Amino acid sequence: MPVRVHGAAAALLVPSMASVLILQRNKPSSRGLWSLLMGGIEEGETAPQAIRREIAEELGVRGGAVYAAGCCDTYYNHVTGIVEIMPIFAVLFEMPPRITLDSEHALHRWVSFAEAIDCIAYPGQRSALGEIERDFVRHEPPAFRKANV
Repeated sequence: MPVRVHGAAAALLVPSMASVLILQRNKPSSRGLWSLLMGGIEEGETAPQAIRREIAEELGVRGGAVYAAGCCDTYYNHVTGIVEIMPIFAVLFEMPPRITLDSEHALHRWVSFAEAIDCIAYPGQRSALGEIERDFVRHEPPAFRKANV
């Protein structure tokens, strides 16, 4: 069975407020579903570089410290017959940045981790949020996880 990595996801966090950004999808295949930020990895780009670019393109946000969350959303794509692996990143902000959504999203909300877990449609993202809260909100993130982007 084919396996591929062609996208990445990010949990945008404000650790001091224990809040995470969730986005309501606007694409026809996933319209109305809530998720973390997701985007494709372009040729010649690393996953952290893709996340930095996607945050700027889809949310109009610059900045934030990008960390490898240590989690991946792994799922079987029944349309393509491929197992997809999507690394998840944590992007930390001191205060919630101003969000300007592009056409890929209808709405955004800063919510608690419990509310995000309840709202998010994708099981791998829901599972990752508990680890992300522990590692990036309750504790200082280890320096080795910080991406240089």
